[in-house]
Amino acid sequence: EPLFRSRLHVVPVKDVRSLKMTFPMPDLQPHYKTNPSHYVAHLLGHEGPGSVLSLLKSKGWSNKLLAGPLGGAKGFSFFIVKVDLTETGLDHTDEIGTIIFQYIALLQEQPVQEWIYQECAELNRIQFRFKDKENPVHFSYETAMQLHDFPLQEVLCGPYIMSEYKAELINLVLSHLKPDVVRIQIVSKAFSGKTTEEERWYGTNYSSEKIDAALIEKWKTVPLHPSLHLPPVNEFIPTNLSVSPCPANSPALPALIKETSLVRLWYKQDDAFFLPKSCLYFDITSPTAYRDPKSCTMTHLYVELLKDALNEYSYAADISGLEYNVDSTLYGFQIRVLGYSDKQSIFLRKILQKAVDFSVDENRFLQIKDVYTRSLRNFKAETPHKHALYYTTFLLEEKAWRKDELAASLEEVTSSDVSDFILVLLSRLHFECLFHGNLTQADALDLWGVA
Repeated sequence: EPLFRSRLHVVPVKDVRSLKMTFPMPDLQPHYKTNPSHYVAHLLGHEGPGSVLSLLKSKGWSNKLLAGPLGGAKGFSFFIVKVDLTETGLDHTDEIGTIIFQYIALLQEQPVQEWIYQECAELNRIQFRFKDKENPVHFSYETAMQLHDFPLQEVLCGPYIMSEYKAELINLVLSHLKPDVVRIQIVSKAFSGKTTEEERWYGTNYSSEKIDAALIEKWKTVPLHPSLHLPPVNEFIPTNLSVSPCPANSPALPALIKETSLVRLWYKQDDAFFLPKSCLYFDITSPTAYRDPKSCTMTHLYVELLKDALNEYSYAADISGLEYNVDSTLYGFQIRVLGYSDKQSIFLRKILQKAVDFSVDENRFLQIKDVYTRSLRNFKAETPHKHALYYTTFLLEEKAWRKDELAASLEEVTSSDVSDFILVLLSRLHFECLFHGNLTQADALDLWGVA
């Protein structure tokens, strides 16, 4: 009871900002075949249109949100919602709490949606059926831990089981997400010199206070927010999980199947794993990407802004086992699309279309620039072995820019600079591509046609 309705202000070592809401829960492990907290975590942690994160990003208050169960011990557990805060978001933590409770109220007022539960169950079934080979050490550790939680015959599949739909158990989880028992932790260097206590073991400075009773009452009776709603049906859940037959004379190495002044396309059909998955790699080079520290930072900002703009669309693909990434490199940037081959062409078309027709949003630019600036500064607080690895790599590079050079050049970069730079960056490109997996040569050429 003394920890309920409390708020902690914590001073971190690195320049990070976050808000974490913790709710006590009963022990849900006996209900693993229903896994009711998965349904709630799926919706509260969703990143698509109508989600909490979508609304927070539109206000410029957050860039990332995580939600889910946290193990306690036999007899109890927790449910947490953690929000990465922008500098502006740090001044609006009460409003962020209000938005989270508005979404919880939405889930509590609406009946549990069985179709959403079945989507989650289907995704878990597919994920378990087509699991990739794991690191042996990690696999052994996880399996040993799961021996404590599942019957022997379900030790491997236990975390993926969602075979018993029970709306009453999901409502039980939702009933514990209430303001009366919440504990909030806000982390920021802005609290330096303003805290009153010191943690015993690590010397962390913090202060604790009770949440104002009026705010608790407000959270209990929040109205529904018009911008918050349940996600639509997930179009990326794979339905065709068949494996293309592999020719008997399949080459052992990737073959060059297309070469022009714009592209070199390498292809190899999977003849080892026989899974309904493919890997599409695009190594895109541009002479302007790494020309000087400012060009390097603008390439990085373009890549991060592109991923941010695709986040609402790509989230449904990501939870469906169809992931992508975009990274800046010494010579330009890379795009990788990995996962089930069934819906890859749809996803790839959207990524490339967005990359070409990209426009910089001023608000998101300022938030992404702030995140990048802090990441460069926070490098000083990394462990010694990370510094050793970084400087060893730096000394071996033919051409490289130090983090302090990048940070200095970043200060003067504006959104209009990035907009102008993108046009120059994309005006001179060359693609080196490798398509590998569950696809024929004709499929590979069709995919390049999409690109």
